[in-house]
Amino acid sequence: RVDEWFAIFVNQYPPVECKDVERRDYLPSQAVLHNGEVWMLAKALLRVAQRDDETLDNRGLAKMLKRAGWTRSSIADGSGGGIGAWKRKWEVKA
Repeated sequence: RVDEWFAIFVNQYPPVECKDVERRDYLPSQAVLHNGEVWMLAKALLRVAQRDDETLDNRGLAKMLKRAGWTRSSIADGSGGGIGAWKRKWEVKA
């Protein structure tokens, strides 16, 4: 189901190229492409997923993302902290 939700998400909000994801002051509510990987915030995907399953929460989505091959990572927020994000290899499906 994660792949279906992600396909809807990137169709609505196409990913943008970003040269320096780690130096971004923020991660936009759309996916970001960097070095062959796609990065996103779980809350952005959760909005799409909850249209299909209103009971889904962040914890449940995190488990589903892990099973679907996503990796939890962090992006610098510009103030010495980090923003939790998810990433995986970017594959364009025909």
